[in-house]
Amino acid sequence: MLISSDIAQSIVFSPEIICEIISHLRDDKKTLLALGLVSKQTLYESRHHLFSIVHFSAPRDDSYVWEDLDRFLRLVDVSWTSFTHTTQCISLQNLNDRPAHDDGTGRYIPVARIRINLHNVKSLRLSNVKWSYTTSYILALVLQFPIEHLSLFWCDASNISNLLSGLAPSLKTLDMTGMSFATIPEDPSIPHLRSRSLFLFKSPDTV
Repeated sequence: MLISSDIAQSIVFSPEIICEIISHLRDDKKTLLALGLVSKQTLYESRHHLFSIVHFSAPRDDSYVWEDLDRFLRLVDVSWTSFTHTTQCISLQNLNDRPAHDDGTGRYIPVARIRINLHNVKSLRLSNVKWSYTTSYILALVLQFPIEHLSLFWCDASNISNLLSGLAPSLKTLDMTGMSFATIPEDPSIPHLRSRSLFLFKSPDTV
């Protein structure tokens, strides 16, 4: 049976049904994008699944990830961008080379303004990242965002003491699974974390 466009436009689903439909399709990005064009209701719900976790990965060429991250951060800084309040986590994976444009100083990224627009970001995940190659604004993301959960999976620990001493007071959990240390700091200073969180620096016989 064919339904006229007038009838189709008059059909209104309850928020619960829309939420259930979109939740069922949460892994189908193309369909979620299409649903976002149907109505304000579907736009709001689909946007949550599309942008709650923003993931950047480099299976082949690191330069693409740096470029994608640059574009994302600059898009976030645009006044008409409307998805930013749904973003809760930023994930970076497999960055083992410097970005092609990096000259040692990094390009200016307005982290302060971006932080205001990404006010719901509470989690940062860095996996297989060579810390000595990260640009200045990546460090700014880690240190200036009021994040609660920081994961550094299988990263190198270059200048780790400087990183730890600058972590935000909002930080609740710090996961350093698989990190490799050239030298382990004798007295790591993490003023905002409880002492029991420092067991990861101690040898098994001192815990």
